[in-house]
Amino acid sequence: YHEVLLAEQIEHMMRSNDAVLEFENLRFHLQTTTSSSQKKRDLDRMEAILKQETERTDAALKTAERDSRLGYEWEEDYMYWPQTLKQKLNLLHVTLDKQIPAYRSQHGLD
Repeated sequence: YHEVLLAEQIEHMMRSNDAVLEFENLRFHLQTTTSSSQKKRDLDRMEAILKQETERTDAALKTAERDSRLGYEWEEDYMYWPQTLKQKLNLLHVTLDKQIPAYRSQHGLD
C-alpha cells in the first residue's frame, strides 16, 4: 500500500510541474494580449488549473501526513512535506480567491 502512495505522490508532482508550466504560459499571454475575450479565456483556464492543483495538493498533503517517506526533494525544486504543502495550498487559495478576481475587476473582465 505504501508503494502505491509513493507512486501517486510522484504522479501528483509530475502533474503539478505540468500545471505550473501551463499556468505561467497563460500568465505570459495574459500580459501580452489586448483582447478582452482572450484575457477572459486565459483567466478561466488559469482558475481551472488552480482548482485542479488545489485538489492535487490537498491529496498530496493527506498522503504526506500518512507516510513520512514522502518529504523528499523533487529535482531540488520543491519540498513535498506537510508544512510546505500547507503553504502551497494557502498560496493557491490567495491566487484563486483574491488575486484573479482583483485582476478581473481592475481590467473590467468581471
